[in-house]
Amino acid sequence: MGIKIECYLASCIDIGELELIILDARLFISLYGSPQWSVYYPTKEKLLKGIKNNEIYKIVIEDKIIGCFQLVDYDSNYDVIEGNWLNDEKYVAIHSVALYSLYHNKGYMKQVYEFINTYAKINNKKSLRVDTHKLNEPMIKSLIKNGFVLVGVIYLNNKDTKENNHRLAFEKLI
Repeated sequence: MGIKIECYLASCIDIGELELIILDARLFISLYGSPQWSVYYPTKEKLLKGIKNNEIYKIVIEDKIIGCFQLVDYDSNYDVIEGNWLNDEKYVAIHSVALYSLYHNKGYMKQVYEFINTYAKINNKKSLRVDTHKLNEPMIKSLIKNGFVLVGVIYLNNKDTKENNHRLAFEKLI
């Protein structure tokens, strides 16, 4: 399998590294034309709030933070969907997934999804939900490769323009 990753709750002392990871991810996303993450998202404030709420995780290899993600128990954006969720049970929503581009395509996301699966089982959740922009092809491929199913389209409850307001919705039963 190669090098094993570890996932830990992030702390405020990790914020500088997390911001660099997000910056790298923004650049990567912009290279294939997706407007998913603008210059202002996710913000330092969003990361700090997530850290305070024990939602932000860091992905670590040999004491080096190489990525991050956020896990939440509920997302109001998922209340309305054009399509159908696979079930109506409690779920874990996955957000702000970022990995330094140097670590892409090395199988680390499979290990991250395994961690999230275990987290969900321990917390009595029945599925994992995630959304992404239709132009975020690397994320879409990663989700499908790791057992997620495209179930529809959701619309964000924010100030994005209507064009940039929709996301492909994926779910994986556990």
